[in-house]
Amino acid sequence: MSLEIGLNNIFFNKLLNIFFLSKLEKKLYIYFDIKKKVKKNKKILVECVEDYYYYSLFGMIVQSLDSKIDTEIYVARNLSVGASSSLLNFIKSLVFHNRFRDNKWIKLYRAYTNGIAYRHEGTTSIVLNIVLFVQAFKIYNKLHSKKDVLNLKFNDILVGDLIYDSYLRYKPAATVDTNDFYLCIVIWQSLRNIKMTQDYFVKNNIKFVLTSYSSYIHHGITARVAIHHGVDVYSFGDYGLFYQKLTSDYCYHAKDCRNYFKNYKKNEHNIHLHLATEGLANRLNGKIDMATSYMKESAYKNHSEDIPEVKNSVVIFLHDFFDSPHIYEKMLFCDFYEWFEKTIDILKENKIDFWIKPHPNQMEDSKIVVETLKIKYHNLKFLSTKITNKQLVDSGICAGISVYGTVAHELAYLGIPVVLCGDNPHSSYSFCFEAKNNQEYEIMLQGINSLTLPQDTKYQVESFYYMHNLNHSKEMIALLDDMSNLRGACVQLNEQSFIKYMDTTDEIMSNQEFKNLIKKLMKENR
Repeated sequence: MSLEIGLNNIFFNKLLNIFFLSKLEKKLYIYFDIKKKVKKNKKILVECVEDYYYYSLFGMIVQSLDSKIDTEIYVARNLSVGASSSLLNFIKSLVFHNRFRDNKWIKLYRAYTNGIAYRHEGTTSIVLNIVLFVQAFKIYNKLHSKKDVLNLKFNDILVGDLIYDSYLRYKPAATVDTNDFYLCIVIWQSLRNIKMTQDYFVKNNIKFVLTSYSSYIHHGITARVAIHHGVDVYSFGDYGLFYQKLTSDYCYHAKDCRNYFKNYKKNEHNIHLHLATEGLANRLNGKIDMATSYMKESAYKNHSEDIPEVKNSVVIFLHDFFDSPHIYEKMLFCDFYEWFEKTIDILKENKIDFWIKPHPNQMEDSKIVVETLKIKYHNLKFLSTKITNKQLVDSGICAGISVYGTVAHELAYLGIPVVLCGDNPHSSYSFCFEAKNNQEYEIMLQGINSLTLPQDTKYQVESFYYMHNLNHSKEMIALLDDMSNLRGACVQLNEQSFIKYMDTTDEIMSNQEFKNLIKKLMKENR
């Protein structure tokens, strides 16, 4: 009986904490309470992210800014994962993901902001909602293909990729079904988001926007509308960067790698290659570095797994089917599922032996898709995620296939060619076989057993690794390390770790690169 009471108390406390500030969150509020309540003409817009890490990061930035700048938040909640999959999930969504849950976070953000700019959910009138729904339904009815979805533009702003990825993630589904009415709902919500965001930027003098990511309709629409209105947007979603300033030329939070090799050649130095060699050795020996810090476990950590006969075989390295495929500008296929099916069709047609390795860091929904693929294609050969890529190389694989994965430079460094089919961090180099169109992709796969890497591949990969992971000042490296520590502290934040959390934020705000951002924001937005 006492155990049952204890479990009930735990559940009740967790339920309370969904809607009300805990003691720890009240301490956070006090810590960031800067009393900047005087409203001025100049404004900045901050995304209200339900995450201690972004709450802390944005709080540190706002704390460091001129007090004459008014700060407002936008609340990005609008879709809930799986809400359309069953009546029970829909009810759960209504109960646990709603305006009341937002109210807690709005209160928390008021420690350093002055008010709400707009809320994606529930701020448009009933009449406007009906008008926008009719508009969404007309758009939905005219969609004949998945490419039609990707090409959608509203008010001259491309939003098709955001709608597409949001459908995949929140349906959730491995590919878009243009006949699925949930797609109409996502389009409708996108129209609502654009309408309220456009209205806000027309009426207010916004100096800049702070956002977590630039993907999905939650983050991406505000970012693109802001850019459309000439407003600077700073994203903090890439762990290998402190921030990314988004532009009309590049509106993605992923690191802009388009000129890596050209920029490297301007300042190349032997010490750079030496550092890259050390970093790559550590990566291939199972250590997590800055670029792979999102991984729960290194793809090169050894396990006692039996390795099947893979000699002279090709390996398809799967992506997480739901993890925002369109984080770069171009991709030959509409999504990872379509890429996978087309790839295996080509390989089977040309009698090329291949294995499939699921992504080691995929979401649970993606694991379910992999299991359905095993049933649908019962004769396909799947590898354990516990087998390292180095073990596959040592066992004699002849090539790899990915869309844009980091596996491309890792395998190339080990002497294995990789075929890619989308914009990717390696695009400025020639050590990957990057198909520019579907016909080229098919030709590359047909001859994949005979692909030969350039003679200077190791030099190119080391150059890439340096530019992607190490091309920072000492202060920036220290800052990125502190940011990583902050992410870890926020995941496990409690009363005992709060002092360490405060020490970490103090270190970040005293870092020169952090101060440089503050100076940049103040100078560019006077």
